[in-house]
This record gives sequence, structure tokens and C-alpha cells, in this order.
Amino acid sequence: MRDYIVFALIFGSLPFCFLKPWIGMLVFVGIGLLNPHRLTWGPAYEFPFAQYVAITTLAGLVFSPDRGRLPRERETWLIIALGAFFTLTTLIALVPQNAWRKWDLVIKIYIMTVASLFLLQEKIRLRYLVLTMALSIAFFSVKGGFFSILTGGRYTLYGPTRTFIDDNNALALAELMILPLLFHLGRSEKNRLFGRFLYLAAFLTLASIIFSYSRGALVGLAALGFVFVASGKKWTYAAVGGVILLAAVPLIPDAWFQRMSTIGTYRQDASAMGRINAWHFAINVALDRPLTGGGFRVFN
Repeated sequence: MRDYIVFALIFGSLPFCFLKPWIGMLVFVGIGLLNPHRLTWGPAYEFPFAQYVAITTLAGLVFSPDRGRLPRERETWLIIALGAFFTLTTLIALVPQNAWRKWDLVIKIYIMTVASLFLLQEKIRLRYLVLTMALSIAFFSVKGGFFSILTGGRYTLYGPTRTFIDDNNALALAELMILPLLFHLGRSEKNRLFGRFLYLAAFLTLASIIFSYSRGALVGLAALGFVFVASGKKWTYAAVGGVILLAAVPLIPDAWFQRMSTIGTYRQDASAMGRINAWHFAINVALDRPLTGGGFRVFN
């Protein structure tokens, strides 16, 4: 049943993607972040929905009068230069076979990123883009937050398999990125009921980040909290958040505290030392090839 629903929704959106390609851009972003096909078990699981949406949207971009001009801004030229740089570093990559596979994936996303510059120039469209990004990840953080609260935080939270956010660390990182977006959207939302939902989603995202059991996410959350408070008059939110965290401490299982306590004993932890070794490796590659680095997938 899930497969039929995903097929119906995405293929049903294709006419809109062609006639209104800016809507197609939102659908493409939603597929890339929400990954609805990875929540199925049948033919939809491997189906290239993003490819169909991208082709339809780009075709609509060519024929649509509803598009702006390419912004002639510094950031535009930097984005274009970045794509050229990706190709250059792949041509001389240290692991070329793996690098070209990654380049093929990255360049497809890059093309749609450049296309979005033509389509998402109005303020309301940018807001829809931010909403799509935030709610696509919030689907997992809201579900995960509820699950963690109901189960006492005894289980590690993961994203959908074979996606950018399948790992608990990757999912927590994505949730950290949308947390300030949810607060911003909630504060600026005119519909009070929807605004409250966005605030609730932010709270559940916070719970999901904590119960990802990711030590990096805990450090990132502390850094995000500092920036949040230091960026303006947010002391009320900070005080409320502090009270909630203090009230939640007795409910957090001992396994979580044991996991977080290993931050101070990282030298005895294989996972932490593996990352530190990777940093040293990256520094050595940068010193040896300061202009081009090692290319995609050099860590392989």
C-alpha cells in the first residue's frame, strides 16, 4: 500500500512540476530529504523518483515564462566555480573510480541547485523551500522524539536506510540544522495553530537529537544553544529550554549518560580515535595537495 501511495503522489505531482517548475524544485528537495521511497518495501524502494522529477522540472524551466534571470551576484559565480572545481578535483582524484561515482551523484544535485536560482527568487517561494527542508527532516525528528519519550530514551534513533541520514550521527546533524529553522518558521508563521505545531516539532527535534546517542550531536547542540542565546534576546527561550532539560534529566536512562561520558575518555574509544585518525589523514592530504586535495571519496 505504501508503494502505491508514493507512486500516486509523486507521479501525480509531475504535471505541476512541468507547469510550475518552482513546485517541482520543492518536490525534488522533499524527495531528497524525506526519502519517502525508502519507507516502502516494494517496487517504490529502488525507483528513481528524483530523476523523473528533476527531468520534468528542468523541462518546465526551459519552457516556463515564470522564471527569473540568473542572479548576477558574487555568490552565484562562487557556486558555478564550485561545480567546476568539483570536476577538476575529480579529474585528478587519488581514488578516481570512487570519485567519479560520487561526482555523478553530486553533480545532479548541483544542477538542481543552480536551477533553483532561476525559480526561487520570491520571498514566499523561499519560505516554502525552507518549510519543505525543515518539515522533511522533522518527519523523522517528530516521530523519533515521540518514540523516545514514550520508550524512555532506551533506543538509538536512525534515519531511513540507504540515505544521507541513515546513520544516527547523520540524522542528528540534519536535525541540528533544521532546529533553528523550525524556531524561525514558528515565530514568523501567521497561522497560530500551525505555528504551535512548528514549536512542538522543534521541541521533539530537540528530544530526537539528544536520543540519537550521538556525542557529536551533544557537542553541536551545546554550540547551537550558545549561538542561539548570543545572537539576540533569546534568554526566555534559553530559560524554558534549561528548565525542560533539567526536568528531563531524571528520565534519561543511564546508558545515555554512559555513552556521553566517553567524550572525556575518547582515547579508549575506537570510534572517536577513528575520526581523529581521519582528521590527521585529511590534514596530510591537504598539506600534500593544498590546492586540489584528494578528490571525492579519498577516505576510502
